[in-house]
Amino acid sequence: MRIAYALTLLLIWGTSVLANDHPATAPTTAPSADKMNYTLGNDNNENLAKNPTADQIKAAVASLDGDKVNAVYIHKDETHAIQVNWEADTSSFSFIYIDGGDAHMYASKKKYPPDVAVTLLLSYMSGKDDWLKMVDWAPMK
Repeated sequence: MRIAYALTLLLIWGTSVLANDHPATAPTTAPSADKMNYTLGNDNNENLAKNPTADQIKAAVASLDGDKVNAVYIHKDETHAIQVNWEADTSSFSFIYIDGGDAHMYASKKKYPPDVAVTLLLSYMSGKDDWLKMVDWAPMK
């Protein structure tokens, strides 16, 4: 099932490549002078909220039940997104993110509790790179 979510992230990236709308330089997750626009989505609704509040993010993570909703994600454009996956067998969360037009995808090496999932998503929305240090990441093959 997680492969489907990774494919969703890849599809987001692929759409921009086909539209020839990918950056010509190396991607960055550093904040820009422009206000970032983020979209919160899940398995059932890719547009739960634009620029979600902390309460909306907490509610989305709390909605992960392993039955109807297995993943929540935030994307800021076609080539930058982060996803939280519910791991029902361990009652924990894993994460995936895609960084830039070159489609580098990364997954968390370990499983984490709900508070890390919420903190990670909030940090991602800050536009700074602090979220990268919150969990151990490994490139997806």
